[in-house]
Amino acid sequence: MPPTRQNTGIPPINKGPRIWQEIKELKRLPPRTGNGPLSVLEELAILDGMDCGLSVSWIANGYGMSLGSVKRFKSGILRDPVSVFRLPVIRRFGKGQFQCRVCGEPRCTLSRVQRHVMNHFVSYEIAKNIDLNDIPEVQ
Repeated sequence: MPPTRQNTGIPPINKGPRIWQEIKELKRLPPRTGNGPLSVLEELAILDGMDCGLSVSWIANGYGMSLGSVKRFKSGILRDPVSVFRLPVIRRFGKGQFQCRVCGEPRCTLSRVQRHVMNHFVSYEIAKNIDLNDIPEVQ
């Protein structure tokens, strides 16, 4: 039986509807080898762990990633919160209707859902002052 990424002694990262089905599949993979770039799935898993308040070491151990990779990604998000939007964290489900893929909450405008998504990872005071004009449109 191949090893899984979920180690014993680590609190469960899977919290039901908050986490995407794709991330659940990540736990079934063998641990990463090498220091290549993180996949989109791994970055989404780190974001979910950040949103839940898990420490960097718990995220790294829970998903079988290196501690350094998780630290670098997390510090990059905290340094430039707008970079979170290169990942699929917003879903459009109708004309003028958007959904946060982190928690599932709907919003009526793109700017409101963008600020809502950023609030999962940075404080409200930081998120409210960020310029959202240069962020690409959600598909």
